[in-house]
Amino acid sequence: AAAGTQPRLVGRSEELSSAVAAIESNGGAVIVGPEGIGKTALANAAARATGQDYHVVHVRGSSFSAGTAYGALAWVLSEMPETPLDNPVLVLRALRTHLTARAGGRQTLLVVDNLHELDALSQTAIVQLMRQSATAMIATTPDLLRCGDELVRLWSEGMIRRIDLGPLDPAGSLALMEEITGGRLSALAAHAVWRQTRGNPLFTSLLCRDQVSAGRLRERSGIWTLAGPLSFRGEISDWLESWYRQIDGPEQRIVDVVSLCPGIPLHALLDVADAQGVEALEERGVLTVSPGEGSVLLRDPLYARLVAERVPMGHFFELWQELRGAGLDPETWPDLPARAFALWAAAAGSPIGAELAARACASANSDGEPAAALRIAAAVQAPGPHPRL
Repeated sequence: AAAGTQPRLVGRSEELSSAVAAIESNGGAVIVGPEGIGKTALANAAARATGQDYHVVHVRGSSFSAGTAYGALAWVLSEMPETPLDNPVLVLRALRTHLTARAGGRQTLLVVDNLHELDALSQTAIVQLMRQSATAMIATTPDLLRCGDELVRLWSEGMIRRIDLGPLDPAGSLALMEEITGGRLSALAAHAVWRQTRGNPLFTSLLCRDQVSAGRLRERSGIWTLAGPLSFRGEISDWLESWYRQIDGPEQRIVDVVSLCPGIPLHALLDVADAQGVEALEERGVLTVSPGEGSVLLRDPLYARLVAERVPMGHFFELWQELRGAGLDPETWPDLPARAFALWAAAAGSPIGAELAARACASANSDGEPAAALRIAAAVQAPGPHPRL
């Protein structure tokens, strides 16, 4: 958006109405959803939609501030007369007096990002302010149950509403891209971006802007059309790099394996990875494990693609040697990981069994990836006739 302007919220009219209604009649709401789904954008839009009726105060939790008493509220406390922080009752009283004075007769609305990363004393202060009807709140978190017990009770007791935020539908995703480009998109261009982002607003925005910058989206006769394969370099790769660096080194290795072999069965992953690291990544929502076949995936296919593209070649071969040395049996795996294993083998220069190659090629062809099928077919071990691919 241009400097000084607010971006228009796209595809969230129902959720916005629900959030505003919760603020005005129910004390507030907590918006729940994965990274990039638009939680903060919705919270800020809801705060703007309340107009002049509320004095808006922004609070942001973080892993850094969580290590300090009242860390999330530090900037608010710095505006107040000196208050002994070792006495929560006095802090709460002073905080309420300060917010009431600043509100000038209006109600205070706390806009809280990363509710799950508030330090314990900030949590207690905010909960007590809400229970005393001194503030309303609109908050964001990827998982409500990761928040403190006092905050969860606000929801379970009905004091705040929970709003689960899912991906944009294709129409909403198209509207967002047209907002970014300032013009109409061709159906092919819109579908190409949707296929990669699956309606994640952040990824849709980043990927769309990257295509314009790279010249892959071009305006012709008033319509933005696709002028080549999508580029995955630019803002979206920078964002992924920042996200990746937040993961510990041993856990990065697990993310690398799952990115190079998405859908790998859990039992196979545990043959080459630390079980505690896998469990920690699953608890944080980085990995998902299907209940049936136990297939392990990154939470979003685009994460896997971007991580796989950034794995250094030396590390790529090192991981492959560990995978081969574990004596895994990809013949028994589902189609997706079997195909990924075959592609990894082909890239590493390892021969592929005919039966595995046939299944992997069929899977690649059915997903519209003939180039992948050709790479797998070229690596089928000899001698012996090649299967029909």
